[in-house]
Amino acid sequence: MSSRLRNFLALLGGALVAGLVMVVIEMIGILAWLPPAGFGAGHAAGLPAFSRTLPPGAGLLLLAAYGLGTFGGVWVTTRYSVRRTVRQGWTLGLVLLAAGAVNFLRSPLPGWFMAVALALGLALAGAAVRLGRPRLAD
Repeated sequence: MSSRLRNFLALLGGALVAGLVMVVIEMIGILAWLPPAGFGAGHAAGLPAFSRTLPPGAGLLLLAAYGLGTFGGVWVTTRYSVRRTVRQGWTLGLVLLAAGAVNFLRSPLPGWFMAVALALGLALAGAAVRLGRPRLAD
């Protein structure tokens, strides 16, 4: 397998892992704190009011979703890339951070929450790149 193909597959696999981890953890939050009956995608205007009724645990779970998803995806990408593994990992990490920033800007979350989530994502992406690098013995 060529190194370009393997790097592409590592990026794709890392993105899939990140998305899967985030969705699973966010689904746990949705099941734990169900929105009112009839609340759906067409009720975007009521989202800020609903989000203010959520307990702090809901915010912590959202932070866990973004943080663990970023860590897992970046680790997979870094670990299974060939040559330039650090660059590959940071590429996915920065794409996930940018997507998170866009998502946060479109949501009713407070600014401090966004700053904490992005700082946590950046720190965990760095940790995943460091821990995911192939060892010399591999």
